[in-house]
Amino acid sequence: MSCNDNQPISIDELANSSATVPEEKGNNSTFTTTEATNQPAPLMCTDVKLFNPDDPSCCATATAFLDCGSTATYITEELAALLNFPTIKREELNVSTFAGSKPMLMECSIHKIGIVTENGTKCLIVKSTTSLAKDVMQIIPDGNLSVTLCKPSILIGNDYFWDLVLSHNFCYKNLSEGHSLLHTTIGDIILKKALDTKFKHCSFVSIENDDVANPANHNELCELVSRFWKLESVGILDNPDQRDDDECLKLFNNTIYYDSDEKRYVVTLPFKVDPVKVPENYTLAYSRLRNQLKQLQQNPSYLERYHAVIEDQLQRGIIERVPAEDVHKPCHYLSHHGVLKRNDKDLKIRCVYDGSAKLKGSVSLNDTLYRGPVLLPNLVGILILSRLCEILISSDIEKAFLMVGLNQSSRDYTRFLWLKNSTGSLCPQNLITYRFTRVPFGLFICPDVDIINAVPTMIAQCYKDWSRCTPATKFLSGSLWRTCEKRCQECLGREWGECVEVKAGPCSGGYQCQCKGGKVKNSNPNPNIITCLLGL
Repeated sequence: MSCNDNQPISIDELANSSATVPEEKGNNSTFTTTEATNQPAPLMCTDVKLFNPDDPSCCATATAFLDCGSTATYITEELAALLNFPTIKREELNVSTFAGSKPMLMECSIHKIGIVTENGTKCLIVKSTTSLAKDVMQIIPDGNLSVTLCKPSILIGNDYFWDLVLSHNFCYKNLSEGHSLLHTTIGDIILKKALDTKFKHCSFVSIENDDVANPANHNELCELVSRFWKLESVGILDNPDQRDDDECLKLFNNTIYYDSDEKRYVVTLPFKVDPVKVPENYTLAYSRLRNQLKQLQQNPSYLERYHAVIEDQLQRGIIERVPAEDVHKPCHYLSHHGVLKRNDKDLKIRCVYDGSAKLKGSVSLNDTLYRGPVLLPNLVGILILSRLCEILISSDIEKAFLMVGLNQSSRDYTRFLWLKNSTGSLCPQNLITYRFTRVPFGLFICPDVDIINAVPTMIAQCYKDWSRCTPATKFLSGSLWRTCEKRCQECLGREWGECVEVKAGPCSGGYQCQCKGGKVKNSNPNPNIITCLLGL
């Protein structure tokens, strides 16, 4: 933060008369720098939209002063109090000014704020101070380019300057009457003096490609190079003694347990990083919810059914309301949307939760989870085995994914937002936070990691002499496939052809095994209906 007689002197102000512009010469771009003059010029100011990350509905428009000469970003205490920004901590601040012999000591608070950019929302860690500067000159980017005096409420320093200025859409344009326009992610900024390319005393650098001059493309190039070397080093730098699948199975076996009260198996999300590093994603979930409500409100019946699905999950204990004492714990908010499934007589709507949702430059929940090994049998082998037996019996586990319990330590990473009253508006008073008590559908982890190990164990408890039962038991996408032989009659103690049905219910492992009363018919009652196996 640079001060002279309480009036900021920005590096940008000094550079307004010594700026840079490309001069096209074939495929080359020549950048020139002119000498500085003493003519006053407006500073780099623009209006930005700020919001409280804990309550995105609490927002305001403020004037931002961009100063790459400041090492940190600051806001006024008045703005911090207005939007009730969350305070992280308080610390002493040393402010060094031009020609100052000693730094000034002052106490300040560190806040977390949200800012809206053309690339989405972004959270900043800033410091608060009593005041930033006196009135500064700003050119309004309208048709008249009118000049006005403004009092900045936020000073964007070098820590966020380039992140907010540069983007893929960044551009510079000379305007009439010596003005120039910079297009940034937070809005257009007008400078008083246009960049001059005809001054005699100038320095230049020649660049062969315009794209190379853009630091945003430079980041993409670095990412491509990094990805290239990662592919080149596959199998060389990898630890031969450590595999993700083995680590995932080890974690699964060490954390799974059987809850006798709930009568179901309980697992923990297989994090491959410290869960504290998982981003919160509240603003993204809130924004997605707002867009989802706009779509559902176009058809009130869809909104009513969507709300009924969530209420049904709440009544069945699949989700629960986040307790007040757990609100401030490390967490992650899932985005969700509805998927319609139509059939001849009915219309069903299903809530799908997006574990891959993430902000630009951040990671998603799925990025921090082990996918787990693929334990499913070979599809070709299943199809061949299904043709070897005389009778093939299949049964479906209803909502199998939601029947596996979720450990208490992992529940806060499956939060999502919804409305208390589905007919009301989206506001903090009508907002409610839920979290899953079961493994939600939409995460990166394979269902077989959590369920395939639990189902055979449950069946083994139902049938004590499981070792005598030799038919191949296969579990695929929530379905249990069994090829039956005559010795099953000895093992199960039932007549040949009797069908065993597995349903979700209050039984061992969270599943209920029961027998249908009827026998398999000798003929197909409707030869026109073709029974599908594995969806084929």
